[in-house]
Amino acid sequence: MAKMDKLKILVIQDENLFLQDSHDEVFTEFYLSVGDVCFPHIGWTDFTETVLQWWATEIINMRFAINHSTRLYFMDGPYWLDVFKDDKMELKIGCISFRGKKDVAELTVACSYVEFLQALLKAIEQFMDILHTSYQEKQAERYFGPHFAKLRNQIRDIIIEES
Repeated sequence: MAKMDKLKILVIQDENLFLQDSHDEVFTEFYLSVGDVCFPHIGWTDFTETVLQWWATEIINMRFAINHSTRLYFMDGPYWLDVFKDDKMELKIGCISFRGKKDVAELTVACSYVEFLQALLKAIEQFMDILHTSYQEKQAERYFGPHFAKLRNQIRDIIIEES
């Protein structure tokens, strides 16, 4: 189980950035990184806005849960995170892919609840920066501003209260 390297949730602006106007969806490179190991893999693209909202909402809702498990899905592909939170606010995160007829644990990461929130907050802020530099500010705010601002503020408050 990886613990020595810091968990990162990376949102990367590159030529794969794409806004689908009809559905208000943004695709970017989006993956987890622990040291030199990435999940699903370097260059993975997904519906970043949707996945970040799902993950943030679910992790925020886990705050007071004890010995609780949840599943955080990527929208594309057979990939997800199995997250278990214990009574000490520690997380065990299994990075899972579905291959053929079975689930395969590609990576297992241990971190605190606050460390995961910090990684999630940084990813949300990276994504908002990408939106603001790639699109007109008003368009980015119209699509994503209010909901992401609320999630960002909730995460910041929890990090402060739990630190």
